[in-house]
Amino acid sequence: MQQIIPALIKAKKSFKKISKDAVNPYFKSKYATLDAVLEATESALAEQGLTIVQIVEGYTLQTFLYHESGEFIQSNYPLPETTDSQKLGAAITYARRYAICAMLSITADEDDDGNHSSSTKPSSKPQKSVQNKPSQNERVSQNERVKKICSLLDYPLDLARQWLHQNNSTNFNSLSDELVDGFVRSICWQWGSQNGYPVEEFGCVSSGSSFERVKRWRDELVEFAYQRTS
Repeated sequence: MQQIIPALIKAKKSFKKISKDAVNPYFKSKYATLDAVLEATESALAEQGLTIVQIVEGYTLQTFLYHESGEFIQSNYPLPETTDSQKLGAAITYARRYAICAMLSITADEDDDGNHSSSTKPSSKPQKSVQNKPSQNERVSQNERVKKICSLLDYPLDLARQWLHQNNSTNFNSLSDELVDGFVRSICWQWGSQNGYPVEEFGCVSSGSSFERVKRWRDELVEFAYQRTS
């Protein structure tokens, strides 16, 4: 990492302002599409001998940041195991945007995708809620957090262990918060998509969401879907 990290630091200084060119129709919040993220970053990365490559292997999105020296950084993002090509395509686009932003440590949302994870139920008129970072007392081990969320969303622990293996780890506590958040958000997206809920329209959970916030997100997503069909 002797060359890729300094090159990335230099590239970030030249990133363009990311245009928030899309709107979440439920919360009326703006966010940057994948195209906008790439437009703001690709030229600056190229100037420093960096490029991003993303490939799909099975139901995993692999993201690589390569440096001309041969050094690279890799991340893996699980995708929903669905045969619905439209849902899978939407999930891949979301995963690509999230993975790039996480790898480059940039923000593509004006308001976090998890605006709905509030203590109030969604009404017919969208209202924004403020997401506060969890306090020291709210923080639990990542292992416990992921285990409870997997149980809530019926996500097999064997698949969680497989994801850990893909990321060269056996313990969620040993991974960065950003990487674990990506995993949590991906299984939330997968749960919603596989059950036919409009996750793309409603939005996914916010980064750093606790088990309780994920549960609220699930319940509110279900109610949102019910309101659309009633």
